[in-house]
Amino acid sequence: MEMQNVVIVDGVRSAFTRGGRGAFTATRLDTIGVQVLQELLGRYPQLSPTEIEDVGMGCVGGVAELAGIGAN
Repeated sequence: MEMQNVVIVDGVRSAFTRGGRGAFTATRLDTIGVQVLQELLGRYPQLSPTEIEDVGMGCVGGVAELAGIGAN
């Protein structure tokens, strides 16, 4: 399927903590990703989640079990 209209709505990031010892040590990266997407949708209540066809995400400090999370 070819996308007809591409729209960048906003950029949102998670909080930043010290790697391996910070506040998110016991939190899975996909859980943090969900929180980031929920924040984005909260900023734009007029945007229905059913209108979203694709989301681009990235992670710079992941663990092997979630390698490539932005590509899935």
